[in-house]
Amino acid sequence: MDMDDSTVTTTTRVVRPFKIIAVILIVLCGVVMIAVLANNTWIRAAGFYQGLWNECYNGTRIVPTLPSGLPSAQPPTDIVCHAAPATGWLIACKALSIVALLLTIFSLVFALVALIKGKRFANMYKIAGVLLFVSAVFMLVTLALFPAMSIQEDVFLLRSNWELAWGYGLGWGAFLLQVVAGILLLFAPDKQEIYYSEKTYYQ
Repeated sequence: MDMDDSTVTTTTRVVRPFKIIAVILIVLCGVVMIAVLANNTWIRAAGFYQGLWNECYNGTRIVPTLPSGLPSAQPPTDIVCHAAPATGWLIACKALSIVALLLTIFSLVFALVALIKGKRFANMYKIAGVLLFVSAVFMLVTLALFPAMSIQEDVFLLRSNWELAWGYGLGWGAFLLQVVAGILLLFAPDKQEIYYSEKTYYQ
């Protein structure tokens, strides 16, 4: 067949800027959530810090007391990490965080399919947005439950200067990314569209 007999097919795709931004935010959220789950610094106090999986302290886990009821000085040892006790509330925080991460990953898959496949799969943006909002609810429950229950543990009784740490702050960052990405997927008007064309040559 001569080149003159070639067939040229042109395909025009529509890309919505807000959806692209949402996908980028979901990817960033996934990275942040992995960091949230992996770190051991959600809460800390004098000679102690804890995450979802481990708690790290120097000396003994429970600060000993003097006969007067005052805390005795902990021995000057290095901080060592141990597996966190399997309390019900901490198991719930772990489970909710893992489910939130999985839902975020699923939402990314749906959003990418909709972005790549085009208008025929536009409903997948809505599915991704709903998954993100459910994930955000799970994260919110975790972020409320963890500090409320942590400070009631006996490990904190005689420790001073406790505070929520950077790992906990990352959890709030992940929550905000989920909410913003969900809003963009569900409610962003996307009146502006980016068009680009693909040409296919058949001989």
